[in-house]
Amino acid sequence: MDTSSARFLAAFDTPIYTSALTGSNRMFQALGAAAIYQPSTTGFRAYLYMADEALSVADAQSRDWAINWHGVQNF
Repeated sequence: MDTSSARFLAAFDTPIYTSALTGSNRMFQALGAAAIYQPSTTGFRAYLYMADEALSVADAQSRDWAINWHGVQNF
């Protein structure tokens, strides 16, 4: 996720992020949306997957999935 629009400052601690998956259906079957990997002042990674089937970008788009995030930084 690109979080550069938040303008977190590199001189301070890495932001603490939380995230959630939103969309029109089947969000409850997706795994990984709340797991934050490689956080930095400009973004983080989240890996979505389904336990019972393959997941493609087209699947996520057809379900209107999006990751909402919030970040805070101590300074």
